[in-house]
Amino acid sequence: MTGKKLENLRILSIDDDVFMLEFITTILNQLGVNQVETLDNATRALAFIKEHGEAIDVILCDLLMTEMDGIEFMDALNQNGIRRSRRNPQRC
Repeated sequence: MTGKKLENLRILSIDDDVFMLEFITTILNQLGVNQVETLDNATRALAFIKEHGEAIDVILCDLLMTEMDGIEFMDALNQNGIRRSRRNPQRC
């Protein structure tokens, strides 16, 4: 991610609180980040990452969610073999 401009970052934000998703998106847009994908639960996020993982630079995840919390989400990423790329450690 070295040298990558904010407007080129692709961010996935995961939170079961719709207000927080909107708030985070607004803040990121004000900072110049234009590519923000939001999902309201970790199960949907796992499916999205499996399909679009290479298109994500940063994942923002709530730790306290009802269906699957943030720690369980990180564990599920690991169990599904979804890890940061060795060539580009900031990538999924």
